[in-house]
Amino acid sequence: MGGAEEIDFSALEREINEIYGQAKAKGSEEREKSRKKDKEKKVEERNKAKVVGTEFKGRRYIRWLFSEDVGKDLAPDFMERIRENVKTSFFCRYNYSVKLRNIEDGAEITYY
Repeated sequence: MGGAEEIDFSALEREINEIYGQAKAKGSEEREKSRKKDKEKKVEERNKAKVVGTEFKGRRYIRWLFSEDVGKDLAPDFMERIRENVKTSFFCRYNYSVKLRNIEDGAEITYY
């Protein structure tokens, strides 16, 4: 006879949840890749356009030497670099020297 067919809704629900979970995971992976690319672009732009200097990395330290634009406030540049490179607690040692050059005879005086 033409009886009604029973549908297993729990199996259908599991299948839908599985498909949804796969799509959600794929979307989060793509978002993470996009965030990484954006962060890398920002780092490249910062390195090109910002403070000129050098960076020395050791096992337990990072040393930055800035040689240009030292007259401006360097705190935002330092904080950006610290956020990118430091994952645990740290201490900061700040040393500076000022080199004055006489424009008439080229004599230099260094202040620490």
